[in-house]
Amino acid sequence: MKKYGKIAVALSLSAALAGTGVATGVYAAEQDAQGSAETGIIKDEMVYVLAGADGSVQKIIVSDWLKNIPGSETINDRSELIDIENVKGEESFTAGEDNVLVWDAQGSDIYYQGTTDKELPVEVAISYKLDGESISPEELAGKSGKLTIRFDYTNKQYEEVEIDGEKEKIYVPFAMLTGALFDDNTLTNVEVTNGKLVGDGAHTIAVGVAFPGLQEDLGISEEKFEIPDYVEITGDAENFEPGMTVTVASNELVNALVNEADIDEAEIKETLEESVGELLGAMDQLESGAGSLATGAGDLDTGAASLQEGVAQLSDGLSELAGSNDSLNEGAKQVFETLLSTANEQIAASGLDVPELTIENYAETLDGVIVTLNADVKLGQALGAVMGTGTEQVDAAQAETAGENEAQTGAAGMTDAAGMQAKLAEAQAGIEALTELKASLDSYNTFYLGLQSYTEGVAKSAEGAGDLKTGADSLKDGADQLSAGATQLYDGILALTGGEKSQNENPTEDAAAAQTDAEASDESQGIKELIATASEDLDGLTARLLAMKEVSENYQSFAGIDESMSGQVRFIYRTDSVNLSE
Repeated sequence: MKKYGKIAVALSLSAALAGTGVATGVYAAEQDAQGSAETGIIKDEMVYVLAGADGSVQKIIVSDWLKNIPGSETINDRSELIDIENVKGEESFTAGEDNVLVWDAQGSDIYYQGTTDKELPVEVAISYKLDGESISPEELAGKSGKLTIRFDYTNKQYEEVEIDGEKEKIYVPFAMLTGALFDDNTLTNVEVTNGKLVGDGAHTIAVGVAFPGLQEDLGISEEKFEIPDYVEITGDAENFEPGMTVTVASNELVNALVNEADIDEAEIKETLEESVGELLGAMDQLESGAGSLATGAGDLDTGAASLQEGVAQLSDGLSELAGSNDSLNEGAKQVFETLLSTANEQIAASGLDVPELTIENYAETLDGVIVTLNADVKLGQALGAVMGTGTEQVDAAQAETAGENEAQTGAAGMTDAAGMQAKLAEAQAGIEALTELKASLDSYNTFYLGLQSYTEGVAKSAEGAGDLKTGADSLKDGADQLSAGATQLYDGILALTGGEKSQNENPTEDAAAAQTDAEASDESQGIKELIATASEDLDGLTARLLAMKEVSENYQSFAGIDESMSGQVRFIYRTDSVNLSE
């Protein structure tokens, strides 16, 4: 029965996997860090933020992976963390001034973990409204009505950059991906802004995305185009209990989009000048007149071009987003595997002989172990009952023959019975811990499957946008042909009338033609001014994109990094659930 004594301790941690346990893993999506490092060491950092149901930070745990690619004997690192411990090896470190850590790596990678109370780069605040009135998550438990849950993200990580002679705040472009799981019995008619819903028949997963600070980075007016910096979920609640939410924050998605655009200021300006020159040349040809057919065809052509450009951007954007699907899915899988690895270690430490848990078999395996332990408990209870009966018979017989031995035998029987009850209690605690562990893993599995469905939807949307782009291209080709034909017709009319000077004998018609020419000239001049304004705006946008790219690449660590390294950092915010029983 010794194994039950260990279960109660070891699995009490496993039962908290939905809380602090997740912080022991490493979300190690295998991606190359941006830039180069002198030493070839890459620091992969994952920051776990444990928060209340309102987003208030309770604890921050940071896991760092020093990828010792060149196999160095020692690694010079910097870290502001406290309570640092090596979580995967025996390598030690020597602490120096200015947060310097010198690891005795002996050619190995280093995995370490610590805590901090440092301010986070992005603040996540969660607010709740029931029937339009603000309510705390604790007060919300068990209530019904029209529910609104809003996630507001405040970006606090920026650099001051000079753009066109002015100091501008450029924020690190974090993408915030928030997921929440709802029971269909407690929340129906669910809607989410800036996101997607995934259902399995019993639950609804809401996943939303926001980009705090990006509106300011690009300098785009919200009246022209609004970039979301919040996620809002609504639904009809019935005995609702706020559940756990998970938010992933990373600047890698925006980095990937900007890098793939291959921003080169000189090249963009050259292309812009060529395009503007061609367009101005076309406008000059129309300055002598503004026939309604040519003007209408030109407007159609411009609209088709705008449509083509917009659809192309949509298609490219969705393709780029779909290109991140594998990274998201692989990251979620690695988190799942880390949870299972922690569970395997703790179950093994408890003394249970259980097959290794995997994503595919964990549910069936844990169910089997729970059934077996239940059977052991029932057998122990039966044995305890038999032992108790036997003790009474022996005590009775001894009472007749030896009065002094009667007390001793009775005491021994009570000790055995008490020991049996204690062991049965330990076994029951182990069953409860395993049951909680499976429930936690089931909860993450639901999120994991939902994320896969979401990325599959993104891939299908990208494919549909590609088809739409093909149609827009065809429309643009047709508009080009119509515009060219209208221009040729108009030029032919000018040739018949003598070009610059009309040969019409009617002076009234000559005056009307002259007025039309003047209006066309004014219109052409206005178009030139519009193009010049657009050129200036694009120059400013190019400068901001370049600045944003540099600021984002500079942000490589939350807890600190040595200048000889390159790095990447991600954040996972996990909020507590609120149960009515609490």
